Amino acid sequence: MALVGEQLYTSSKDGTVCVWDSSTGQCTNSVPVGGEVDTLLIVEQQWLFIGMHGTANEGVVKAWNMQTNQQMDLTGHQDEDLTWARIPDREQGAVYALATGNNMLFSGGHDTSIRVWSFDAATKGFVFTSTLQAHTAG
Repeated sequence: MALVGEQLYTSSKDGTVCVWDSSTGQCTNSVPVGGEVDTLLIVEQQWLFIGMHGTANEGVVKAWNMQTNQQMDLTGHQDEDLTWARIPDREQGAVYALATGNNMLFSGGHDTSIRVWSFDAATKGFVFTSTLQAHTAG
């Protein structure tokens, strides 16, 4: 959930992001995003980031510039062979955590990695920079 002015943004496993009028409690817009949503983050009323399940066990971060309506998919969280872990399909490829700082986006996935994305002023988008890997699946 994220509150921006009078609007509350929520996400759901049903594959939608809802925009609520916080003063009336009414859903004013429901946007299908194409997959199960795991997490949501809004930064400075400009960027909406959604961590979600993609296809083929790959997690996706959808990034929308709310001022220009530019949208991009940031991919890379990938569950390799997790059959040993007996993980339900609904958990594979998930992106569970999002954070920002210093013109970077950090995404934490079920694959135990943190992916780092840097803002590129020339393209006005995010580009993959590196992977932080220290945690192990347990």
